[in-house]
Amino acid sequence: MMLTKPTLVLALCLLGSGTAQDARQELQSIQQEYDQEFAELLKAAKALGDDKQAAALFEEFQKTLVPEFAERFALVARAHPGTEDAFEGWSRVIDLSSQGLSGERTAEALGALTRDFLTSEKLESLAINLRFEASVVGEERSIEALRKLAAGSPHRKVQAAAWYSLAAVLGEERKPDDPRLAEAQQVLARLASYDDVEALDGRSYAKAAAALRFALEHLRPGQLCPDFKAVDAEGAGFQLSDYKGKVVLIDFWGFW
Repeated sequence: MMLTKPTLVLALCLLGSGTAQDARQELQSIQQEYDQEFAELLKAAKALGDDKQAAALFEEFQKTLVPEFAERFALVARAHPGTEDAFEGWSRVIDLSSQGLSGERTAEALGALTRDFLTSEKLESLAINLRFEASVVGEERSIEALRKLAAGSPHRKVQAAAWYSLAAVLGEERKPDDPRLAEAQQVLARLASYDDVEALDGRSYAKAAAALRFALEHLRPGQLCPDFKAVDAEGAGFQLSDYKGKVVLIDFWGFW
């Protein structure tokens, strides 16, 4: 399948006189084009019926179209610095990190968001997403941004989200002797005072932090798995210790 590449020259022309309305329309137009390209990508990948060929198609999309769309969003953001349109443009650049975008453009977007919009309550979503996008955005860059959000935002929801994501980035998948694991525990201790702030899963950030602390301390390769109770497919109750001495495969799954 030949993917149609957006033209940056056209994007520059569509910025027009640079009014807020022009910027909003341009952002909407770019997003619509991206959504259409991605829909066509999924359709083409499904039609191939071959995992390797589909993977190659996605790789092509990530290497060519994703950076071009990111630059188009960045053009709008640069043309309207400090405005809601700039916030939206840079946010959409960061969103593209889920499609493998990294490097200079992501760094520029993250820098602008944490510099020009540090007092915005909307940065809660950025703080949450950086936990999952740190490997693409860059671990050190993500840690720096999360520290800035946690220390500089006037909003408790942004602070809590930033502290929690920071602890996760610092602590998850670390070896027991990694100094960042201890640092993660110190960050989690800060969240004890955020019992009044609700996380995405409905728990308070204080309770979410306690659960993450338990996971960092006890849910590691080579450790004894904590006992727990559950219900099987037939509705019968059981607990893990019922199978002590046997080989057990535990498969946790869900829909997000």
